[in-house]
Amino acid sequence: MSTDKIIFFHMNQLGDLLFSLPTLMAARKQWPNAKIVSVAKNNLNELLKATGFVDEVLVKPSSGFLAKASLIKKIRKENFTKAICFSESFETAFYCALSKAKEKIGFNTASVSFLLNKKAQKLGVPSLSNNARLAQGAGLVNISADYTGLIKIPQSNKSSCTLWLSQNKLIEGNFVVLSPGASKRRAKKKWSDENWVELAKEILEQCCPVVFVGASWEKEKLQQLAALSGAYAFWAQEGVLSLAALINASFLFCGVDSGAMHLAAAMCKKVVALFGPTDPAQIGPMPLKKHTIIKADTLSKILPDRVLKEIKLARGHNAEVF
Repeated sequence: MSTDKIIFFHMNQLGDLLFSLPTLMAARKQWPNAKIVSVAKNNLNELLKATGFVDEVLVKPSSGFLAKASLIKKIRKENFTKAICFSESFETAFYCALSKAKEKIGFNTASVSFLLNKKAQKLGVPSLSNNARLAQGAGLVNISADYTGLIKIPQSNKSSCTLWLSQNKLIEGNFVVLSPGASKRRAKKKWSDENWVELAKEILEQCCPVVFVGASWEKEKLQQLAALSGAYAFWAQEGVLSLAALINASFLFCGVDSGAMHLAAAMCKKVVALFGPTDPAQIGPMPLKKHTIIKADTLSKILPDRVLKEIKLARGHNAEVF
């Protein structure tokens, strides 16, 4: 299959992109001579490149007719043999239809799915299991059940992280990361600021330093939480791989159901995850048995003391401090 060219159309959220990595790995192993191209939002491109599974990443524009027309031109020029769509959006279906690929594979629930000539069954929300069925529909085999260890952090990001830790007098492996944020549209997944502040204070008093982490647009909120609790604040101003490097240097990650939670699990970090109405069996940090899930009907029912107990237990049942 040395002449094959495969294009993947990714979803826009970090967690959803991480769910696609086992499929990309399987494609690289099964079709080693094929050209593999991914289409994704600009903020996720560096993560895709860091896996080593793709030969090229094309930027999916957020808006602008000329930018979208330019992307279509690049896609059509390649004469792809397979187009595999993780996304179900109309826009993705449109790009896929214009790709000239002989095989167009996506989910049966996709918008205008009649534009696809192969369809995989989708059950529930985006997940590793759904993507595995999609990959099988594309002819892939030996698909990993989780995403751990598939991201390689570049040395530049590691060095920046080491410098930040040194400037803040933090020791690698001796601090806890707290991630309070979820996407702007998913307020149901958020824990209250008061709870985060109380938890951070308790960890600082009984255990070790704390770093609140998030995206660059969360900078003000992270600084506020840090100021109220005595913790540190880190926002990923250099991109998602800078966040991955900081999480990788921590002892443990604690956060709500979010892309950052999946990033921590992908970095093989111990995760204490707070879940409300969403189902951790389907979209929890993988592999689920290696992490701690604290679930309630609503996040407001989860108290900081319960979370603190799990964080302390993660270091050893009899440990009073880290």
